[in-house]
Amino acid sequence: MSEGSPTCNINNRSCRICEHCVHIEVYKQSQTAPKPEEPAREPTEEEIKRKQADAELAVAIAKAEAALVRAADGAVLAYAIAKAEAALVRAADGAVLAYDRPLGPNSPPFMSGVFAMLAKISHDPRPDTQAAVTRLNNHVIRYLYEAIPHPVDTLLGERFRRADGSHNNVYVPSMGQAGMPYARTCQGRHRLKSLPEPAVVFDELLKAPSKTRDPHPGGNSSLTFAFASLVTHSLFRTDPSDWNKNLTSSYLDLSPLYGSNQEEQDAVRIKNGYGRLHPDTFSEGRIVFLPPAAAALLVVWNRNHNHIVDTLLKNNEQGRWISPPPDDISRRMVQDEELFQTARLINCGSFMSVVLNDYVAGFIGNTRTPSKWALSPFEPFRDTNHTPVGRGEGNHVSVEFDILYRWHSVVSHDEEEWTLGLLEKLFPGKNPGKLTKADFFQALGRLRSGPVHESLVVHPDPSKRNFGGIIRQKDGRFKDDDIAKLLHSATEDPACRYGARGTPEALKVIEIVGIEQARRWGVCTMNEFRVRMGLKPFDNFVEWAGAKNKDVADAAEKLYGHIDNLELYAGLHAEETMSPGPGSGLCAGYTKTRGILSDAIALVRGDRFFTHDFTPGNLTSWGMDDVQRKPEGFYLMPLHLFVATGSSRTTSHRETSLLGVWMTFSEMRAILGLGLTYPSCCKGPYQIITLRNQFSLGSHSLLLLKLEQF
Repeated sequence: MSEGSPTCNINNRSCRICEHCVHIEVYKQSQTAPKPEEPAREPTEEEIKRKQADAELAVAIAKAEAALVRAADGAVLAYAIAKAEAALVRAADGAVLAYDRPLGPNSPPFMSGVFAMLAKISHDPRPDTQAAVTRLNNHVIRYLYEAIPHPVDTLLGERFRRADGSHNNVYVPSMGQAGMPYARTCQGRHRLKSLPEPAVVFDELLKAPSKTRDPHPGGNSSLTFAFASLVTHSLFRTDPSDWNKNLTSSYLDLSPLYGSNQEEQDAVRIKNGYGRLHPDTFSEGRIVFLPPAAAALLVVWNRNHNHIVDTLLKNNEQGRWISPPPDDISRRMVQDEELFQTARLINCGSFMSVVLNDYVAGFIGNTRTPSKWALSPFEPFRDTNHTPVGRGEGNHVSVEFDILYRWHSVVSHDEEEWTLGLLEKLFPGKNPGKLTKADFFQALGRLRSGPVHESLVVHPDPSKRNFGGIIRQKDGRFKDDDIAKLLHSATEDPACRYGARGTPEALKVIEIVGIEQARRWGVCTMNEFRVRMGLKPFDNFVEWAGAKNKDVADAAEKLYGHIDNLELYAGLHAEETMSPGPGSGLCAGYTKTRGILSDAIALVRGDRFFTHDFTPGNLTSWGMDDVQRKPEGFYLMPLHLFVATGSSRTTSHRETSLLGVWMTFSEMRAILGLGLTYPSCCKGPYQIITLRNQFSLGSHSLLLLKLEQF
């Protein structure tokens, strides 16, 4: 120490400045910093932790600098470098956010301190010091380089979804594109030398006893699985001529509504400069062969799209569009394309929000117990090694999940009767339980080009298709009353349970074809899939089927011999199911539930349009607000259904208005827990209302009121 040095605050020894003094000076500055008399709000726990981490980082840098100053003889140089390196590594890893301002008059900003340190120690010729210079330099380079993503996450020229789902990943444009082969999630290594006949598998493990199927233990309605069918039809559409090929995209892009290629998309659009869809029109022809609630839900999203474009044009943020549209055809088509594609982004955001916040939230039991927590997979974050967790990298669905997403056992008794009626028209006089694969494929051919019952003919023009026994009006729309009745009926219709011996015999041939598909694809076994999902493999059939289902376990053991031979199709759909309770609402098999949750997160976090490009610049400020989640659970993003306005309506303000109905979850449950009741004034036909309710896609999925004119 040189003469005239100040005295240390800690040990009364002379020093220039030591780490103890630095710490005290930083502490004093923090104590004397001006504080607002009346803070606007209390800092959050996260903000407090971040400030503490930033302060720790700044103190570490300052202490290292102080140590360097007094390290003329090199006695504490290694200690100073180690301190500085540790602080720099934390910043480079993203463990803390660096504070880039001086903490005091003798403390340099973070990066300036690092640069000054490197400049000072670079003159030291000792090998250890030069090695430290290299390490610190590399940390600095990493800290600066990794602040910008490499490769970049998105490109400005790709702000709208392609019709076929391509270019979601701008570097691998074909990832998730319609028309591409399915992916494989799990490598199947176990050789299955002999397998039972698919019909025997169905009869022994999947077939429900006649008329004795149990209701869903969680009280899920048929509407839950009508919505689920929209998810599966958005993701899976196997080419009948090539089972390896998927004809739809691998994203939640509402392809059943908008189509899976440009030709299909053009067929549902009006293209008159307003960006609208043909009224009550959807692209996917397969939907008309499902119980009609699924098609009714697509009508909901059609109407929501048209409401969105009308609102976009009315708000006209940044003055981009004009109404009426331009006379010039090229300018009119540009406006129509921008309005349509912007509305499509917002509508898909609404669909995604319902998938995550109602559908998945119901599956994990969040609709049973009010909670402020909800799965939030969108934001960037780092793992425990401080490596960024990927997002917006694309998605590509696999054959394993095509097998997993089958809802055959949960169809309600009413839906079973509806399906039997459909099969009677398709196979007159034949017992559905006796249908063969040849019958099935012959029927597919007749549906495409041959003679069939007139009610089964799918009109080539989607704007002229009918479904579920309801007929379009002259303006192309379905009656609001008809749509409301279909949705309400599905809400009141309880689904049946998942699990072994729960599938109606009417669906036997479809299950047989599914088992054949899985074998043709060479999928993994049940245990191999469980390991891929991070789950312990089963040791025996009783563990798989559950102790209460020993007869199912015994039947499976006779069919497969050893648990490692259990094929994926039967394993997923006949596994022991979860019970309703905290954290459980779907009540499906344990493995199926795990797979659904993983896939749901992959679908939304992997989609560029739900992550990097989910911005006000692409959706508009209004669009971003419209799809934001509410702070509490049980969400439905706005689905705008116009109030019916029949000729009996005399109150003019109701003829064109939207009725927004808000209810708390407890209020809704209070009503629905006693059955659907109505105000005393309500006695007219069902009317569709704007749904901005908090509701559960669980035991009562949708609230529709009977309204009379006021």
